[in-house]
Amino acid sequence: MIPDEVRRHCNVAKNESHMAGILLDLKKNGYDKKLKLKATNYARQFTLDRTVKGTYEAYKKMF
Repeated sequence: MIPDEVRRHCNVAKNESHMAGILLDLKKNGYDKKLKLKATNYARQFTLDRTVKGTYEAYKKMF
C-alpha cells in the first residue's frame, strides 16, 4: 500500500491496463500545469538538510 502522503501527488492505477492508459494520456497530453506546480511545491519541502536532521533525531530516540 502506498502511504497517503505519497499518493497525494501521484497517479494511482487500478491495474496494469489502467496504468497504461494513464501513461498514454500523459504522453499525449502532458502533465497538467497546475498539478505539476502543486507537486513541485510539495516536493520542495523535502530537502537534504531536513532529511538528515529528521533521520538523526529518529536515531537519537532509538538509541
